[in-house]
Amino acid sequence: PLFAFMYLLISEINYDAAFAKKEGLGARYNESLMMLVQNIQQGRGLANAYLNGDSSFKGELTLIHSRIEDNIRAVDGLDRRFGKTIPIAGEWRSLKEKWEYLREGMFLMSAKESFDAHFSVIDDTLLLMVKVADVSNLTLDPEIDSYYLMDTVVSKLPLVSEYAGQIRG
Repeated sequence: PLFAFMYLLISEINYDAAFAKKEGLGARYNESLMMLVQNIQQGRGLANAYLNGDSSFKGELTLIHSRIEDNIRAVDGLDRRFGKTIPIAGEWRSLKEKWEYLREGMFLMSAKESFDAHFSVIDDTLLLMVKVADVSNLTLDPEIDSYYLMDTVVSKLPLVSEYAGQIRG
């Protein structure tokens, strides 16, 4: 009986440790994705101003695009290291392709087209954040208080931020 108890205890500890490790990876992914969202939101505003005729925003727009590329490299690094644990490669590749299309064609778009394209990339990124949270056990937390906290941080606050950005835009 003692060995059976020890086996079950060690199994439970290992399970809890693996669960927590996966949650930590999800939090790292979502932190990087949230930085990406924030920079794309800023880029949307700068692009809107620039495409509506204020050329003084071109330098800031170039800087924010550089930050977005840094954010993309950060998520690429996470995906290379932890892609088997957090399997989002297909969605991430699709999101990067959308961003690349937007970045390359932005100066040929109208302000409305650019705004809508930015919205689409941001929306896909927010959906990816939810998927990362689901896959990494962040939203499966058995503790009710941390479940609601995680749901708020991953789903609700970023969405409110995006709505505010749309209104501002």
